[in-house]
Amino acid sequence: MLTFLRNQFPIKADAQKVSSITPLPEDAIHTGDHISPTVEIANRKLAASLLATTLAVGGTVAGAPLVILASVPLNLYASSELFKAAYRKLVKEKRTSANLVDSVYTFATMAGGFNVQLSAERMAFNVGDRLLYEAESRTYEQLANLYEGRSVLVRKVSEDGVVQIPIEDVQVGDTLRIGMGEFIAVDGKVIQGTASVDQRMLTGESQPVERTVDQEVMSATIVLAGEIDIQVVRSGGDTIAAQIAKTLENTTSYESRIQTDMLRMFDRISMPLIVAGVVSFPIFGISGLVVALGSNFTEVIRNAAPLTMMSYLSLASQMNVLVKDARSFELLNEVDTVVFDKTGTLTLEEPSVWRIYTAHGFTEHEILRFAGATEINQSHPIARAIVQAAKQQEIEIPAIQHGDYELGYGIAARIENHLVKVGSRRFIEQGGIDISAEFERIEAECYARGQTIIYVAVNDRLVGAIELSALLRPEAVETINALKERGLEVHIMSGDHEEPTRQLAQQLGVDQYHAQVLPQEKANEVEKLQAQGKVVAFVGDGINDAIALKTAHVSFSMQGATALATDSAQVVLLDQNLKHILSMLDLAKEFKKRMRNNVLLSVVPSIISAGGLFVSPALAVSIQNIFFTSSFTAGVLNSTFPVMKHTWIKQFKKVVPEQLAQPEQTVVIPAPENVEGALPLETIQQLAQ
Repeated sequence: MLTFLRNQFPIKADAQKVSSITPLPEDAIHTGDHISPTVEIANRKLAASLLATTLAVGGTVAGAPLVILASVPLNLYASSELFKAAYRKLVKEKRTSANLVDSVYTFATMAGGFNVQLSAERMAFNVGDRLLYEAESRTYEQLANLYEGRSVLVRKVSEDGVVQIPIEDVQVGDTLRIGMGEFIAVDGKVIQGTASVDQRMLTGESQPVERTVDQEVMSATIVLAGEIDIQVVRSGGDTIAAQIAKTLENTTSYESRIQTDMLRMFDRISMPLIVAGVVSFPIFGISGLVVALGSNFTEVIRNAAPLTMMSYLSLASQMNVLVKDARSFELLNEVDTVVFDKTGTLTLEEPSVWRIYTAHGFTEHEILRFAGATEINQSHPIARAIVQAAKQQEIEIPAIQHGDYELGYGIAARIENHLVKVGSRRFIEQGGIDISAEFERIEAECYARGQTIIYVAVNDRLVGAIELSALLRPEAVETINALKERGLEVHIMSGDHEEPTRQLAQQLGVDQYHAQVLPQEKANEVEKLQAQGKVVAFVGDGINDAIALKTAHVSFSMQGATALATDSAQVVLLDQNLKHILSMLDLAKEFKKRMRNNVLLSVVPSIISAGGLFVSPALAVSIQNIFFTSSFTAGVLNSTFPVMKHTWIKQFKKVVPEQLAQPEQTVVIPAPENVEGALPLETIQQLAQ
């Protein structure tokens, strides 16, 4: 059984300090792929308790008192952290504790010569501790992997040219050069150049904004096109993004409320238990003291509860879900309201071509062909969407003879002796090309819907435009419908404008939505829901979601989201699949059931074993030992059964969950029908597939 359990938690490093039957040393640290001193100590204590059990049992069978006696120093060593914790509580904090009861029980058991019982119990606890350390290390290792690569390099413009430096070395007044696809890591003012900037992660706006000389840019935004030199106004902890971060506190806890409440209760009754043991001593002898102290109802749950929690953390991990705060399992059972961020959470980062508008005899096929050829070598989301649409239409994209960015708002290329320009309205107008009244109308309608429009000009004449639409995540509709079927209230919250937010909410069948909400206002809206007595789960991915993520009772973020959102969220969806919210709700129900079983398995045997004193004082210790061993074994099995069940299903039945086996269908946010110049319905359906 030990080998099987260790295989379920194959972690090399140890974790931070946690609540356990044997307290971890204060120097407990995570050390990556190396065995830390704490884990080495845990291994030695486990080995000592195994050897002590072997000596105690062997000496008893062979009738060799000296062999039995040899188990005493081994048990003292295996219990040393327990004694230290009891001493700290008693001497430094001036209060009794569960550790003090266990310490007295250990010495009483040794004094009574019950070395087999003590050795077996200490071995059981050390096995549980070792499994717990390894399971927790798994979560910390995932966190370390998740946060890798956060160091940011920037290009600094100086008298010696352009050099790369760490963001930590940037000072106010420095000049940084930011190009297409690069991250803006500071707040600053543009002093040269023009660029299209994606501020979605910070503000929630789906539309990129154009920034030129004397305009400000903010940290945690991305240049989609163009190149700018900016003068640093604020860096490091003074940036707008960092100001949001200052409102947050990271929390990582592995104690459930059931476990915590029982441990606190046991600390409170520790002195009465010791008194009961002392009173039992003159009546029943040393057996009375041992049974009174050993028949406490928290001995099993103090090990089974965290092991249960780690089992469900392991299950979540196998679903590509990282649970940073295991209390989420309990809180999810109480959640009645789920709030979704819109941009980047319910929608995908990359848009999709929705409609193509034509003029001057050009066909939609030609518009997409010229635009695809012009954007073929670009990496920003709009370019990828246009090229993808051309490939889906099986359009042969011609080679580019010459390409040149102009002012960051578009690109010009020589294609088959035609000068093709693809870009924003400003880009087209700066080339001296007029925008007709019809395209003015189309643009206004696109912006009202929250869509993006890209113009296409050939030989200095506007011949068409491409409307791009945000894509819903493939699983968004199913996830929200499932949440509503479970009786949960669903809200959508966005920093985007009213109309696109309203349309998305309508598409998803969500009646309650909030548009143009600033970061702090998102948290305020969550607090309003909480003030109404609702238990709120928030799902987001941007810096603008960070405060709301921290405010909600339970919070979900996506891997690949901003570092601040990932730091703030209690649960990270590593594969960005919203369906895992439903899986977590199911796991939470199972977790609650397992924890209730742990309580029953702890309390009932303890009451029965204590009654053994009145049935047969001579056999009371043996009865207590039998019930403890049975209770502890049942607690371990109850705690690890979810992992064992998952392994059996995976290895022997080869069952693939139906929801993972079925192909997903991408849903496109619809635009109004009957717009002049739009693609035929058949073409639209092909693009949407």
